Amino acid sequence: MSSHGHCGCGSGHDSSHMAKMYKHAFFEAMHQAKVEHIKKRIEATMGPTLDKTAEAIVESFVKIWQSKMQDAEIMKDMESKLKRIISEATKG
Repeated sequence: MSSHGHCGCGSGHDSSHMAKMYKHAFFEAMHQAKVEHIKKRIEATMGPTLDKTAEAIVESFVKIWQSKMQDAEIMKDMESKLKRIISEATKG
């Protein structure tokens, strides 16, 4: 065994550990390849439907976001008016 022990550098020592790492990497790569392959098939088969769905979702959530921003502005305006009213009342 070399002087640098179980470093995983691939120089032949601790080959059992190296074999496990490469086995894991192989199966992870195989999984990723399968996912990519399936994604391509889904896109080819359902692409237009996925596009329409995504468009509807984005459109709806943009409206929700805009509504929340408008609500926040309304609340700020109301708070400002209340502060002004209270301030005027305490001066008088």
